[in-house]
Amino acid sequence: MFTEEQQAAIDALLTKQKNDITASLTSNFDQATKGLKDTNDALKAEKIEALELKKAAELAAAEEAGNHAEVLRLKEEQQAELSNALQAKLDTVNNKLISNDKDLAVSELSSHMINNDAAIKMLLSNMVKVSVSDSGELLKSFVDFNGQEVAKDVQGYLAWAATDATMRNYIKGSQASGGQAGGNNNHVQGRKNPKDMSSQERLEFKNQDPDGFKKAFNL
Repeated sequence: MFTEEQQAAIDALLTKQKNDITASLTSNFDQATKGLKDTNDALKAEKIEALELKKAAELAAAEEAGNHAEVLRLKEEQQAELSNALQAKLDTVNNKLISNDKDLAVSELSSHMINNDAAIKMLLSNMVKVSVSDSGELLKSFVDFNGQEVAKDVQGYLAWAATDATMRNYIKGSQASGGQAGGNNNHVQGRKNPKDMSSQERLEFKNQDPDGFKKAFNL
């Protein structure tokens, strides 16, 4: 039988040996994996280079032979490949911009909600649409539960949400209160109560009287 001190020393030694073996296996695996990745990358680059050299040789041979139809075909093929590669890069950039812009809008909206959690962010994410125009401009659209546009910016969406029977329950502060979101305290002389305005009327109100719009919807 071992004493407690001896048993503790044995346990410590076994633990150290186990950790050393695990570390060694992990290191060997990482090195082997890195080697495979480097090999695959090198083979891919080599294959691309060989393909480009082959196409260049085909083009040179067609030009030397005076085969204008083949030269045209090869150049059109090169142009199409270049165009596709550029479009793929552009799509990647656009998708990143769209994702970032949508995340910012959802984050700003969620800060006005009672519960700023994953569930509300998922709900809001489905109500924010972002696209890129032909001129490269990011366009935002905020929709209701039926996918119908109700606003083009965060403030407009919050104004709509304050009058929607479902969304108003998620908004924190006075916007969630029926008496204040559309009551007499927020009534602007000469205009309908906010709760009675259509989406178009809310947009016109916001453009014509930004300060009154913010006061009416407690923004």
